[in-house]
Amino acid sequence: MLLTSNVSSPPPAPLALDAATFFGVLALAAATVSLALTSLSLPNASFLQQIQFADALGGQAAVLCLAAYTFVMARCGVRLHHLLLSMPVLALLLLPSSPSRLSLTWQLQSCVRLGRQATDKIRIVPERKLLFCAIEKNANTAFEDLLCSLTYEHYPFWVRWVFSTWRTWANFELQCFWGATFPPNQGVSLSAAYAALRHEEPGWVSAVFVRDPLERFLSGWLSKCTNDHDLDREVCTKVFGSPDASLAHAVAVINATVGDVGPGLAEDHFRLQSAFCSGAVGSQGFDRYYLLDSATSRANVADMLSAVGITEPAEATAAFDYHFKPPPRQLTASKRADVGVDGPLFAHATGAHTLVEQYFSDPALVKAVLHHYAVDYRNLAQVLRVPPWAAEAVGEAYLRQLGLLHSF
Repeated sequence: MLLTSNVSSPPPAPLALDAATFFGVLALAAATVSLALTSLSLPNASFLQQIQFADALGGQAAVLCLAAYTFVMARCGVRLHHLLLSMPVLALLLLPSSPSRLSLTWQLQSCVRLGRQATDKIRIVPERKLLFCAIEKNANTAFEDLLCSLTYEHYPFWVRWVFSTWRTWANFELQCFWGATFPPNQGVSLSAAYAALRHEEPGWVSAVFVRDPLERFLSGWLSKCTNDHDLDREVCTKVFGSPDASLAHAVAVINATVGDVGPGLAEDHFRLQSAFCSGAVGSQGFDRYYLLDSATSRANVADMLSAVGITEPAEATAAFDYHFKPPPRQLTASKRADVGVDGPLFAHATGAHTLVEQYFSDPALVKAVLHHYAVDYRNLAQVLRVPPWAAEAVGEAYLRQLGLLHSF
């Protein structure tokens, strides 16, 4: 016989709006409103531009995911102090310019770029009819960010302000990433971009910045094979066989390479500059060639932009002053080289310009690097010269052997 009770069950307690739930709902609402305002502010943008815009605002998508995560965890009884141990929450709470946040977002972007960055390095700003060859270790991050920032002039001021102020990843404005101005990402086919490069379509201006090969090689090695710099040490492993390959080992590997190292996300950091953009760099396929140097980069970038009608680059984009600011007089020479090549937030700039003689004190290392990159010195002789200290280290006879006697 079943026993029943006349005492009714107490009504369920109302759900308590604890701190985690509150902040989760608040974040969800804020992200939703932000996305709605974004869509309303771009009524005249093309579908492709809206897709690119939404894709670039990955941070807002992360907020949406985080808000849902916070809400669910709160309803499961997880308290706020437990949530704060979560890596996504920590990443969100850290200031945009903090090294920890940049470290986290650098790793995220390194993963993302593997699936979305083409190995072809031609870049395009359709609004300005500007073509550019983005060569790795030639202030590539700075140029990728600068060019990207020029592609959303039609966006409202507040959107551009958010982009330039809230920097993520490796010194990128919020909308930007490596390859943002890759032609297909701008609605232009590769064949059309190269046709414009060959002046089959009038009105386009093309430019490239090249760097002394000794300095560039050292910068690549410091960046990818030593501590306190980039986090993607897999580049060093792929090219040199170890995440912490010594400079001597790296030089030996590159010197033993027959021809070029070939294209690839890792290899591009050590490829011949002449080979970039389908060989157009080495075959004089660009209108303007500039030498990348911390003392002249700001003026040269301004000259490049003036050729496409941007006479006041600092007013056109915040990225110009951010990446190519005049070297402060109070900085030491070792720090001065970093300013104006990459932004100060992340230890991506290596200062190789001031360290190259120190690291290449052994003439044998200088000879090996000159041997491999002699093609660049010959093909780009209008801007590249063997540094006097390097010419003295290897001797005139060796330069004559490499066909570089005219290049110093």
